[in-house]
Formats: sequence, structure tokens, C-alpha cells
Amino acid sequence: MKPFLKAGLRPVYPAFTLLELLLVITIIGVLVSILILDFVGVKHRQELSLMADQSVAMLQQARGDVQAGKVRSETDTNGDPQKIYLCEGAYFEVDAAPLWVVGDYDAAAGTCDFPNLQTEHYGLSTGEAYSDLIAVGGQEYPSLYVLYSPPGGEMVLYSGSSVLTGDTSIHYSHTTELDLNISLEISALTGLISLSTGDEEPL
Repeated sequence: MKPFLKAGLRPVYPAFTLLELLLVITIIGVLVSILILDFVGVKHRQELSLMADQSVAMLQQARGDVQAGKVRSETDTNGDPQKIYLCEGAYFEVDAAPLWVVGDYDAAAGTCDFPNLQTEHYGLSTGEAYSDLIAVGGQEYPSLYVLYSPPGGEMVLYSGSSVLTGDTSIHYSHTTELDLNISLEISALTGLISLSTGDEEPL
């Protein structure tokens, strides 16, 4: 860069003023803040979507296992081996992440052994996402078992000590992004599972 020469003076080199430097630094700071906020928002949306998607995958796996005739083996009182068909599904609770659930199928009663259902973690990556509303047939419940029962994988809804009927809606939210929400919808007529966000149509 060539200096500007003035008669009788030392060469003058063009440079930024202090005000210009402060303005550039301020603009860079604003842009960085926007990028950070956007990244955090994307992360929260991904946590919520992942929780909903994995809930659907859990229910689909349970239905597939039951329809395939999944069993566990044990010996009866005479020491003879016997196979017990399993009920599988998911357990949903308000303010918590979904859990995998499994239990024996009581062939004599023709239903799942509800009092002895076992829950376990499915490996859900939920972050700060959680279930904040559970409703069946328009009635809210604090918790819900969504099970598939042998032999054909029929869906059974169970809460407290009652078997429920009706369309099911499970609403997911995020602790730090209250405007983010996804609903898992289960049709009582067809058993179809779908996801919807806000006022959008099911995904």
C-alpha cells in the first residue's frame, strides 16, 4: 500500500479509526450471538423430534415382536419346559421420558398380566424433552401403558387399574423451548401411529 505524501510532512498511511474498529467488533459480536442462539434452538428441536421418533420406533418394534410370536421359556411345576407369549409396548408418564415395557400374556384370561409389567430404558436420547400431556378419548391421565397383545398384536391401553378405549394423544414439550411441541397420535380404530407438530397435519 502506497502512502499519501504531503509536502513537508511524513507519509500518511490509510487506517481504520477507533470508531470503525468498534463498529466492526460490535457487528461480529451480534452475528456470533445470532448463530449461537440459532444453534441452541436447532439442538432443542432435534431433541424433541428424536424423542418422538424413537417413541414411534419403540411402539413399532413392540408390535412387530408380538406379531412374530415372541416368547420366553420357563419350566412348569413338573419341570417341563413351556413357552409364555409376551406383551410388549411403551409406558408413558407426565414429566418423564417413555420407557420400554414387557410382560407375560395370560392365555387363560386372554389378556396381558398388567400387575406384573416390567419397564426398562429403551435407550431414548431425550435431552430436556419430556411428555407433558397424556389423553385417551379426550380424558387426561398421569400415565399410560400402550401394549400389544398376542396373538395378533392387538393394541391395549392401560392406566391405573383400567383398560381404556379411545384415540390417544401424547404431547411432548421441551423444558427450555416451551413453544416447541410434538404430539404422538394413536388411532383407536386402526392403531395407526402418527406425529404432528403444532397445528400441522400428521406427519
